[in-house]
Amino acid sequence: PNAGSIVIDGLSLGDHQVTETQAPEGYAISGDPQSVTLTADQQATLTFEDTIAQGQIRILKVDQNGGANLGGACFTIDDGLPVCDNNTGDLDPAEGVILVDATAGDRMVTEVTAPEGYDPILSPQTVALQNGETAEIKFENSAFTGSVRIAKTANDTQLPLGGACFSLPDLSL
Repeated sequence: PNAGSIVIDGLSLGDHQVTETQAPEGYAISGDPQSVTLTADQQATLTFEDTIAQGQIRILKVDQNGGANLGGACFTIDDGLPVCDNNTGDLDPAEGVILVDATAGDRMVTEVTAPEGYDPILSPQTVALQNGETAEIKFENSAFTGSVRIAKTANDTQLPLGGACFSLPDLSL
């Protein structure tokens, strides 16, 4: 027989039911059993058509301090085309939640664009995706940090003045 086919000889004549019990790797079982009637000296043929195993990956994009959802990130699955939050390919309209269809198996998810004001996650994550299931994965980003330099000078001489105090929201100097 050719690849993808099997011949079973020596079966009794009459009605039989054939059920696919295991699909090839990367495919989903075709479904319902099929019936066949065997007659003398004839070979019956059945065809089972398997579909590619599919699932969905839900990527949660959150702030590492507090867990608030962050919109605007883009990801690739197995180095494919980027899918950006609330753009083509994202099946979930919520900010910070990217839902994509993917082939079942171990999938590598990589952040390619971080939300504005956040450091990117440089390490990809792997998720095991089962046929018909939704796997969830979380990427936690930290906000950029920076500094401010304050120069205090006298208005009339422009010379530096010491002893002044300043405040910034959430910070006292």
